[in-house]
Amino acid sequence: MKTNKLFFLFSILLSMLSTNALAYDFAVKNADGVIIYYNYINNKTEAEVTYSVAKVYNDYSGSVVIPKEVTFNKRTLKVTKIGMSAFTYCKKLTSVTIPNSVTSIGVTSFLDCISLTSVTLPNSVTTIEYGAFGGCTKLKSVNLANNVKIIDIKAFDSCYGLTSFTIPNSVTTIGNHAFFECTNLKSVTIGSGVTSIDKFTFNGCKNLQKVTSKIKKPFAIKDNNFSQETYSKATLYVPKGTVALYKKADGWKNFKNIKEEGTTTGIDDVEADNTLNTSNAIYDINGKRLSATSLDELPSGLYIINGKKVVK
Repeated sequence: MKTNKLFFLFSILLSMLSTNALAYDFAVKNADGVIIYYNYINNKTEAEVTYSVAKVYNDYSGSVVIPKEVTFNKRTLKVTKIGMSAFTYCKKLTSVTIPNSVTSIGVTSFLDCISLTSVTLPNSVTTIEYGAFGGCTKLKSVNLANNVKIIDIKAFDSCYGLTSFTIPNSVTTIGNHAFFECTNLKSVTIGSGVTSIDKFTFNGCKNLQKVTSKIKKPFAIKDNNFSQETYSKATLYVPKGTVALYKKADGWKNFKNIKEEGTTTGIDDVEADNTLNTSNAIYDINGKRLSATSLDELPSGLYIINGKKVVK
């Protein structure tokens, strides 16, 4: 990924130096005192978040709240995009609140934000572009809305901290290397709407134990979509009545263990821990995320929090 980073940095710097030192059209200070930089887009009818000046490291740090609308020179514009490299290399950025007006997370927009721990994308987001969250090594959880259609190339490449990932049914395309070398990823669910999975998508995810596919008519995928280690050790769970189809489909058939959903989950080796912080996402034993935010809201049973079993 280093070559790609250098390429993008060179492209960005060259572009900025060829125009002027400023990378933005205007800047507005939020109520919390944080200055956010913007560009005009769509014939100056909307705005995108961008970076400040022509330099490698951006200024954003701590918590940043992006407004739904921004007013400048007596004009109010809707904020619809996180622009290309808007937060690239913001090494002290810990959280970003994205409004439901934003539809696109731009190319390398959060590249190498190494202190970013969690991301929640609003329902308005439909596209996560090239390398958007690549190299966010501390990113542990990503909540995708049901309207996301495209997870582009290297979108979450080298996000070493991701403990599970659910791709919603709205997604149709997963780009190559999208989750490449997410080495901590243990469980992934692929939504039923996916029609295209490019090469090396989950390759290098050496700790992947459980892959759940909701796709009822499996299409051919590349043999290198998953590593050989995953094919031999992980269990692929598929919709009822489709095991035979997956065992014939190119790529999928490489899994040594293919089972119908609802059978043994293969996560019995995860230790129980009743002392976990229950403010984190809660899943049932089948890996389905629950709407509850506390165990107090749930009946007695076995649940998964932070990748560990919790007995109530």
